Amino acid sequence: MFEKLNLSKRRWMTELAIKYIAHKNDPGILDLHSCWKNVNHCLVCWPENGIDVLYAETVFIRLKERFANSVITTLVLPGMTASPPDIGVNIVNVKLDHFSFIGFPKGRLKQLIQGLKVDVAVDLSPMYNPLTAYCCCISGARMRVGFSSKEGEIVFNYQVAPSSSKVGIDRYRTLASYIG
Repeated sequence: MFEKLNLSKRRWMTELAIKYIAHKNDPGILDLHSCWKNVNHCLVCWPENGIDVLYAETVFIRLKERFANSVITTLVLPGMTASPPDIGVNIVNVKLDHFSFIGFPKGRLKQLIQGLKVDVAVDLSPMYNPLTAYCCCISGARMRVGFSSKEGEIVFNYQVAPSSSKVGIDRYRTLASYIG
């Protein structure tokens, strides 16, 4: 019970942080083709829900194929129920001490993510998650990709919107096909 309360506080405080910094990281109009071509480092924010992890692997493998010569770092937030596949990528585990007592992300988390110097940030959370959206937002990535949502408009400069009839793995297949 206490952990769920802390997670709720972290999400709420993170949402405030996103609204504060999102306007500073707006890359403007992008040429999508050149963004996909010149990727040296890709950040993947791993989803929280266990069932989605199996589906997210489809996209993860596609990213690994698409950016074979790039560094891919997977960010695993506290409370994640399953680990990403171990296929030769960097895995960064964010600790609970990266958040203050009231749930606000500390400067250490921001420094950790900005230190990665990523070109593309992909949020694999199927529904908008302020914690993973925050990580994409502060990453400094030119291209920030996530599933379409009203809240995500201020964070992601490319939102994938599968048709409403697509659920589960079909949503992730749509994202994988966009990646190419």
